[in-house]
Amino acid sequence: MTLGQNICRLRTERGLSQGDLADALDVSRQSISKWETDASIPELEKLLRLSELFHITLDELVKGPGGSVETPPPPRNPPPPRRTPPGSRKPSSFKPWTAR
Repeated sequence: MTLGQNICRLRTERGLSQGDLADALDVSRQSISKWETDASIPELEKLLRLSELFHITLDELVKGPGGSVETPPPPRNPPPPRRTPPGSRKPSSFKPWTAR
């Protein structure tokens, strides 16, 4: 499980809404949503507070009940466009150097 999945699981097991957890940690509901979707990671201070709120160790919070850490998938941002598409022709002003 990812950290975000663990936070979401622990929150829902305790019957808390994202807003409830946000109020307890003095953050926005959007922050909780980003944490749970692995779009961002809580600061260490917030991780410590989460472990206190859920009565678990920091290790259990980060690794989950199985004790293994799952790396979240990378963001789905497309790569930047290429300047010259593969197989494209050189500009007409291009004149290769030739030996005389």
